Amino acid sequence: MGYDERTKLEALRDHFDIFSKAANYLVLGHGMGLVGCLSVVREHPDLSPPMHRIALLVLIFGAGLIAGSTFWAVAMMIKISVTHAIMSQTKPSAAWGAWLGRKALEWFGLACLWISWITFVAAVGLIMFQFRDAATDLLGRWGTAPR
Repeated sequence: MGYDERTKLEALRDHFDIFSKAANYLVLGHGMGLVGCLSVVREHPDLSPPMHRIALLVLIFGAGLIAGSTFWAVAMMIKISVTHAIMSQTKPSAAWGAWLGRKALEWFGLACLWISWITFVAAVGLIMFQFRDAATDLLGRWGTAPR
């Protein structure tokens, strides 16, 4: 069963829609985390001892924001290129160098996506780790509560 051109275009649109949503959510999450950290610094300038934790979070959220923004830019560059090729009915070049360039851009974008996702998970994990004592106290109280 072969696919017609309309089905291929719909699949391509869905493909880029998924990547666009992933990039948007990661950029939004990192941006909100960065703004939250900077708000804590601005509102509580006397937090000298735990400030290194906030600084680490700022670096993690900032790196993830840059990676997520780069992924979004690369995904949009590829989408524009593919859309232009489809509209002009230009077939991709079969030359080895052109293929390698397209693949390198694609892999670079995917690496940025993974970096953004990993840094987001690391930052949220680091924030959660700060509250581990409260969680163990709460769980301990639940285990000894009268029934």
